[in-house]
Amino acid sequence: MAKKTKKVSAQKQAIEQITSILDKMSDRLVSLSNRVTAVGNESAQTSDKVNAFLGRERIAHAKVQDAYSAARGQDEINRETTKSLYTLRDHTKESFENVASDVRSILQTAKRAAERIEQVENQNASLLSTIKILEGQVKIANDNVARVRDIAAERIKAIEERAKYYEEKLDATHALITSLFVGGIYNIKGKDSFGEFTYIHPLDLGELINKLSASEFVTYSGSGNSSQTTVTIGKTRYKQSPYIPRRPGQHKIV
Repeated sequence: MAKKTKKVSAQKQAIEQITSILDKMSDRLVSLSNRVTAVGNESAQTSDKVNAFLGRERIAHAKVQDAYSAARGQDEINRETTKSLYTLRDHTKESFENVASDVRSILQTAKRAAERIEQVENQNASLLSTIKILEGQVKIANDNVARVRDIAAERIKAIEERAKYYEEKLDATHALITSLFVGGIYNIKGKDSFGEFTYIHPLDLGELINKLSASEFVTYSGSGNSSQTTVTIGKTRYKQSPYIPRRPGQHKIV
C-alpha cells in the first residue's frame, strides 16, 4: 500500500509540473501576441508616414509644375523656383531616409518576432517530448500496479482455496469422530513416543482429575504445548482433544 501511495503521489507531482509548464507557455504566448500586435501598430504608423510622404510628393509635384509655368516669364521666379526645387529635393531625400529607417526598424522587429516564434515552437516541441516521456512513465506505473494487483488476487485466491480445503478436512474429521462415537466406539486410541494413549474431551479430563483421592496422583508427559501433552491417571494415558464428544460421568479411573 505504501508503494502504491508513493507511485500515486509521484504521478500527481508529474501532472502538477505539466500544468505549471503549460501555464508558463500560455503566458509566453500571450506576451508574444502582444508583441506581434505592437509590430502591427508600428506597421500602421509607417503606412501613415508613407501616405503622408506621397501626399507631400504630390504637393511638391504641383509646385514644380507651377514653378516651371512661372519661370517662362520671370527670371526671379525661376531663381525662386530653382531654390524651391533644391529645397524640395532635400526634403524628399530626408523623407526617403526616414521611410528607409522606419522600414529597417520594422524588418528588425519582424526578425525578432520570427526568432521568438521559433523559440516558442522549440519549447513546444520540448514540452511535447516531456509529456510523451511522462505518459510512458505513467503507463509503466499503471502496468506495474495492475501486475501487483493480479499477483495479490492470485495469492489471495490460493490462500482462500487452501483455507477451504483445511476447513473441509477439519469438518470431515470432526464428522468421522462423531460418527464413531455414535456407532458405539468410545475409546479412540493414539500412539506417540511414550506409548499408547486414549483421546478425551478436556472437560471429561478435568472431571477425572477432580475424582482423584489424596493418595492418587497425575503424571504429565510430552512437550510444553498442551495439545501435545498426555496425562496419566491410574494406568491410562489420556490426550485431551476438543473434537472428542463429551461423556460426562462415564470415565473411570483404572
